[in-house]
Formats: sequence, C-alpha cells, structure tokens
Amino acid sequence: MNAMCRYTIILITVIFITTNLEKGFGQTANFINLEKVYTDAVNDSLIHTVELNISGTRLSYPVLKMNSDKQLVLSFDVLSSRLKNYAYTFIHCNSNWEPSNLSQFEYLDGYYDNPVEEYEFSVNTILNYVHYTVRFPNNNVKLLKSGNYIILVYEEGNPEKIVITRRFMLVEDRLEIQADRKRPVKMDFFDSGQEIDIELLPGGYPIADPYNDIKLVVLQNYGWLTQKTFTRPRFIEEGKLSYDYDERNVFDGHKEFRFFDIRSLRYNGRGVANIEFLQPNYHVTLQRDEVRTYKPYLYNEDFNGRYYIELQEYSEDDIRADYATVYFSLDLGQPYDKGAIYLYGQLTNWEIDERFKLSFNWDKRIYETDLLLKQGFYNYMYAYKPMKEKEANLKYLEGSSYETENDYLIMIYHQKSGERYERLIGYRVFNTLDKNADGMNN
Repeated sequence: MNAMCRYTIILITVIFITTNLEKGFGQTANFINLEKVYTDAVNDSLIHTVELNISGTRLSYPVLKMNSDKQLVLSFDVLSSRLKNYAYTFIHCNSNWEPSNLSQFEYLDGYYDNPVEEYEFSVNTILNYVHYTVRFPNNNVKLLKSGNYIILVYEEGNPEKIVITRRFMLVEDRLEIQADRKRPVKMDFFDSGQEIDIELLPGGYPIADPYNDIKLVVLQNYGWLTQKTFTRPRFIEEGKLSYDYDERNVFDGHKEFRFFDIRSLRYNGRGVANIEFLQPNYHVTLQRDEVRTYKPYLYNEDFNGRYYIELQEYSEDDIRADYATVYFSLDLGQPYDKGAIYLYGQLTNWEIDERFKLSFNWDKRIYETDLLLKQGFYNYMYAYKPMKEKEANLKYLEGSSYETENDYLIMIYHQKSGERYERLIGYRVFNTLDKNADGMNN
C-alpha cells in the first residue's frame, strides 16, 4: 500500500469518526446542562394536562421493562386553535436525576430528535386546544440502557426552547423485591407513620460489593417530595439484602387525598359547590376545605394524588373534555406569616411551585387560588413550606395516620465497577393494602 492510499484511508476514518462524534455529542450539547437536576416541569403557560403512562393503563406509573412490547405514552394539550410544531429527545440520568456520563449515541438507537407527529384538534369545546401524543419507544428511536430518563419536548427547530420535561424509568428486572408495612416502634411515629421494610433477593444476579454498588430509592405515591434514599443495606444474610431500620425507613402516612369530580359541567359533582359559565369558559367553585391536622382518619378510595381525565356525557375524553377555571379555598381564619401554602399532587407536576401558591383573602379570611383544569376526577393536598426551610411538608395541614392507603415505589440502582451509569435493576410498587398497583405487567 503506497503512502497516498494510507493517507486517504486515514482521512476517511477521521471524517467518519468526527461526523459520528458530532452526531453523538453535538446534539446532546443543545439539551444538556451538566449541572442541572431534572424535574417534571411545564415551561409554557399554554400547555396543560401533561400525562405520561404505560400504553393502555392511564393510571400507571411511567416505568417500563426493558424489551417490553408496550410503549410509554406522553400526551399534552396546547390551548390554541392553531397547530404548533414540537420535537422531542431523551436524556439519560443518574439516580439523582442529573445527566449521566453517557452520550446519546450510547443509550439511543435511532434519531436523537424526532418530530411530534400525532395530534388532534378539540371537538365542540368552549376553549379550543390541540391534543398532542408521543408514543415511545418507536420505529424512529429506541432506548438501549436501563435507568432514569427525561423526555424533553421543545419547539421544533429551537432545541433550547424546552416546553416540557417528564421523568420516566426503564428497568431490567434482575432481582426480587419483598416489602412489608409495619407500625413504627418509636412512639413519636406509632400512630402517624408507616415503616416500610424491604428485602432484596438477587438470586443469580452478581453484585460484587452490595454495601457500595447498590442504591435503594423509595417514593410515596410518586411524590418526589417524599423520596428516601438508602445507600447501604442494614445487613446481608442468606442471599438477602435487608433494609429493615427502626426510623430511617419510616414515612408519614398522611391522609387520603382530597378530591373533586368535574367530569360533568352540567351539575355539581363530588367536592363541587357551584358551576357557572363566565366568558370565556366555565368556572367551578369547590367546597371550602378545612385543615385536617387533628381530624380522625377517614378512608376514601382515591387515586393517590393523581387525576383521571374523563367525561360523564361523551366518549373521546382527550379531545371532547373542556377546560374550566377551578377555585380552591382553605379555611384558616388568619394568615401564616412564617410560611407559604401550596397545592400539591399530579395537578402541580408533583412540585412545590410558585404557580400553585395560595394567597390569603382578608375579606373571606381564607387561603385561595385557582387553576385551569381539564374535565375529570382530581386528587390534591395542601403543602406547607416554612420560610427558612428548603422542603415543604404535607403533615402540617393534612395530618398523618398509620392506616392511610399508599403506594410505595421501590427502585433499585446498581453501578457496576467500571461502568459509567447506574442500571435500574429492580422495581416494585408496594401498596399498603396489598393492592396490585404496578401497572407494569409487560
């Protein structure tokens, strides 16, 4: 082989590598801030009712098994009569929801950015909107690694204009997870807490250093406000990793979620005091809420903080359901000058956000706020955030009880020696009433 041939081959190789690196890293740079912690967020005031579930199971959690024949479905409404073009991509994250050390070409097979092509216009609604849907994995893009992911939706052609971020997880299902609820031993939590004891059974799955390589994350009802993380098992015996503590794994049981029903705008549903039409849309006043801190526990079947879009009179809920301004009020008598009160639940993206903060009405002596919501059945709670503290809590205004029915989402992460990302090797939804809440039989 002469020198010219060798030079030509080297040049072609360099061009090929450079092109693929630009494809892998260049597009990623448009989306990733390496210092960012991703949450579920909506950055456009025209976008409402963002949902992410397993296909065919609207109340499922956004967790999918690797190589499943099912898809995750992201849907959202844009309050407009005109179509707007959006695209989406994915970011692989670590267990803390920070971008992982992987590049997109390592965890995506297919196109890195894809147009949102499925949409429908609303039918016979007072407020017009366009309903968008994304189903994935699909023929254009597949996910190659397990772990935490963010789906980013942005304005097509403008990747820095991100309008939606949503968390979801892809799991390998490598080990068995056993869970049990116990009454806490410590008297401070005896009537109000739920001790969640967990055992991991790896079976034949190899874990070289279980005290350092495994991370256990537990959420109550998909509320990231309640997250607890365990980096070491309490002990290991007979092939089991035990996370059986006396206090660290005790959660406030809280109460069942408050609820209201606006599946019909023709009559008052549960929790509704009044419905009237005032241009340009319907207005729904909910029954006034009271503080439940010291009220006895009362069971009512709820959606554990979620909402369910549905119409009473028609089918095709996604495009026939209308929007209404919903008024919330909490009877307190006087303002809290050392903290703030927020709505909390799926209707607030499970976040404590200024958009969902209540203000005090001196004339009525109540806290109040309003949200524009799509017809359906909704759960919610009130969270209190002291001024000098970083975290809000639900117990302050809602109370807490050992008896409360809750889902606990259990995620097991494993970072093998030499690997640059955390695998998600186990997942289970444990319900305190032993109800099957997984929604992930795929």
